[in-house]
Amino acid sequence: MRGKPIINNWMYILAGLLLLILAGFPSLAQANSGQESTELSNTTYGEPEKLLAPLTGTVSIFDGVVGKEDGHNVMYTTAKGIPARLNVVDLDNYKLLRTITLEGAESTWAHEVTVDGDLYIATIGGGAKLWKYSPKTKVAEVVATFPGQTFPYSITSDPEGNVYVGTYPSGKVYKFNSEREEVTDYGKMIDESSRQYIRSIAYIDGNIYAGTAKDKIIKYNIASGEKSNIAASLDETGTVYDMDKVDNRYLFIRYNDTKNGYIYDTQTQKWLDVIVPNVRGLHVEEESYNGSVYYMTPDDKFMSIDLNTLEINDTGMRYGSGLRGADWVEFNDPQLPGKSLVTINWSGSVTIFNIETNQVIERPSLVKGAPAIMNQVKNGPDGNIYISGTQATEGAIFSPSDNSTVSFNLGQGDSMSSFGDKMLFGVYPGARIFEYDTKRDPANNNPKQLFQIGEDQDRIGDIISADGKTFIGSIPDYGKLGGALTIYDPTGEQTTPTVYRNIVENQSVVSLAYKEGIVYGSTSVNGGLGIDPVAKEAKIFKWDVENEQKIEEISLSIEGVNNPQTIGDLSFGENGLLWGAVDNIIFALDPHTLNVVKSKKIYPDGALYYADWQTVVLEWSNDILYAKFDNNLTAIDPKTLVSHKITEAKSFTIGDDGNIYYSLPSNRTLLYKVEVSSTGLIQEILDSYHTSEDIKQPVYAELTNKLEQAKHQLNKDDKSKAVKHLNALLKHLNNESLSEFISNEAKGLLNAKVENLITALSSGEDEPPANSIPLLNSDFEEPLADGIIPGWTHAFQESEEHYHEISDERSFSGNSSLKIVDTVRSASVALYSDKIDVEPGVEYMAATRAYTEEGSASFLLRFYDKDGNQVANYANHFESMLGQWEEVNTQGVAPENAAYVRIYAYTTSYQVGTVYFDDINLWTKQN
Repeated sequence: MRGKPIINNWMYILAGLLLLILAGFPSLAQANSGQESTELSNTTYGEPEKLLAPLTGTVSIFDGVVGKEDGHNVMYTTAKGIPARLNVVDLDNYKLLRTITLEGAESTWAHEVTVDGDLYIATIGGGAKLWKYSPKTKVAEVVATFPGQTFPYSITSDPEGNVYVGTYPSGKVYKFNSEREEVTDYGKMIDESSRQYIRSIAYIDGNIYAGTAKDKIIKYNIASGEKSNIAASLDETGTVYDMDKVDNRYLFIRYNDTKNGYIYDTQTQKWLDVIVPNVRGLHVEEESYNGSVYYMTPDDKFMSIDLNTLEINDTGMRYGSGLRGADWVEFNDPQLPGKSLVTINWSGSVTIFNIETNQVIERPSLVKGAPAIMNQVKNGPDGNIYISGTQATEGAIFSPSDNSTVSFNLGQGDSMSSFGDKMLFGVYPGARIFEYDTKRDPANNNPKQLFQIGEDQDRIGDIISADGKTFIGSIPDYGKLGGALTIYDPTGEQTTPTVYRNIVENQSVVSLAYKEGIVYGSTSVNGGLGIDPVAKEAKIFKWDVENEQKIEEISLSIEGVNNPQTIGDLSFGENGLLWGAVDNIIFALDPHTLNVVKSKKIYPDGALYYADWQTVVLEWSNDILYAKFDNNLTAIDPKTLVSHKITEAKSFTIGDDGNIYYSLPSNRTLLYKVEVSSTGLIQEILDSYHTSEDIKQPVYAELTNKLEQAKHQLNKDDKSKAVKHLNALLKHLNNESLSEFISNEAKGLLNAKVENLITALSSGEDEPPANSIPLLNSDFEEPLADGIIPGWTHAFQESEEHYHEISDERSFSGNSSLKIVDTVRSASVALYSDKIDVEPGVEYMAATRAYTEEGSASFLLRFYDKDGNQVANYANHFESMLGQWEEVNTQGVAPENAAYVRIYAYTTSYQVGTVYFDDINLWTKQN
């Protein structure tokens, strides 16, 4: 891997929304001009390197449905992934007919075959969408979207082929008219909180029945719009997770909390006099068989209930899963007489229940899956990277030493932490804690469940371990407020966990830190989904472990922080300060007084978005604080608070090798790496290998000496002499006569780190790009000519509220920069360059240094034809980190009819801000 400095990293290229550094060199993070040399300023960050898709061991399926295609019975099912994949399985000949990619979708809980045989799929990912697949054309396409909705959890249809979809977060029901391809919004079925589910749905005789997560089953009459709650008499709580119509008359429903089933007669409008106990999700068949309905129980029993006598019977058949779809099929097979009930399981295996013979036949999975979506990545005590999946049944262990992975059984791990040689996982749902022994291979009992928190807790916000104990912060179940702090001491007399709920009243515990017998915690006002918060602001608290009591609770007093919804992460760092983050601000507290010692706004106000309970994740490495603000992975110098955005990341961790391992927001199936190198990091690695005796004297002493000399020269800003000492270090490191004193693993890692650093330091940071195109007054140092900036023209009329000027208030180089001030959204400020001739078909790249005092701005390339008509526009609408110079880039290919290009520094009509531009450059890859 080659390296380059961040001061003139002219090969940086923005890849659309990914905002990834795609250049062939690492970057050397630099402090502002005049700053003393710090560890961050001497650290190189390599180009993002795609490693692999780690979660590939299983197919993940939530639902399936039987249809007809070319005269054959087929199973339609969709495998979760990015993108999701629709699979069509021929049930008669049992073969996979086709797999169709659903671009932009990730998963689905809901398939429906309508009366005309078409398949509809309600998908999650990129917003709620409704897809239609035709068994005639064999094509799948999006036919409807539902603005503002993210999860279309339920779907049903009527005898005319219209489709009805129930959604989250608004708890709405929509109708899609298949003939006119029109969408009707029937609105919210209930209006009790800002986040509501329609988790199950059915249509019978002009009425929609919507199962909510608020106990209720709403009967909605389409003609009149009248609503009523038919579940009022059931005295049930929780989510109506499942609902199926049976014989176009009955509703068979299941409550998730109690697992009780009920049957509603829509003709008599009464509940049948029976509670069906111990029902397992997710479906029952829509037609009874000889008057009976068949369902599963959690203990794998295939049961029946007679709709006439209400007698419940055990069929004797067994199946180790729930019914993810349940449809009758008549096979042309004498061994399967009559009708058989067909379903599909999580991994894609099709199972057939033949009622007449009492056979259960499981057929192997033919489904083609997609790489599963990563949830969290975390460095483990063994130097491996542990990865959990979203809505998953497996995790993965990635070995950085050989880029290999091993799978293990795990649900959705929302939090991970090491405890000695063990890894602990907080698994959703049910707030369960699992333990993995890193000294053993994965097995059925490795990882194993240690305990379930209980106390209405559902999600794990954070896990930390210290002084032989584990501390857990959690978030309550759906529709509930009040998280908990849980303390688990596996070595003490009481090996069961102690749960302290409502440490901060009605708030969830989302982040923890520990020091000297005190747990420091931060909270979110948000509780479980489906309930609005009652607390006004998140808090920070201290908990005395020995005395089992809260000893302090504070509001965060920082300028610009008003009624924060969530505070966190918390982490101890430099000089024993308690570091934390909230929204776009990093801060450090005195742990004794909880007074703010220092703070800084890193990103502009309004630039970031956080989901419920989402914190700013913090990790330390080599005296650098890494923080993930929204999806912006950022390195922060704890001394100066100078920061540097590294890449976009959904989840990240720092490996034992000092490298950054992360998933992309745009494709969370892939694991990426950024190579990190610095003299300080190399010394940390040297010390670690010396402690483990992978590097022995005299090699350790000599390598340390050479490294100290290189570091000394860097502090004097003499890079050429630093490189000389680093080359001497490499020579000594690879001296064959000393190979007995160093392991191959240590030698390999150190060679990579030192070579990366040498390349970065030797890359000629003051040189322009190889194919640089001269620009007039690109650094804004030329004196004004009759009030005009040489080489630049302003596009719009200006006023005191929006204007540009040449400013000596700040500059990246020289004495001056271009300053744009825009305080109104009804106007724009734009400066554009003189014409620059271009060659069609060639890619042009532009870069500028930008300093954002507040707000945001844009940097553009606009191509024009010979008549002055705009033919292409490539814009970077940036919201850079506040209070420091950053490089901003854009690039584009000149169209066939392009004659020239202009560069724009711009605040658009929807932007406001005060932004400085300096050192604008243009270049091309073509020689």
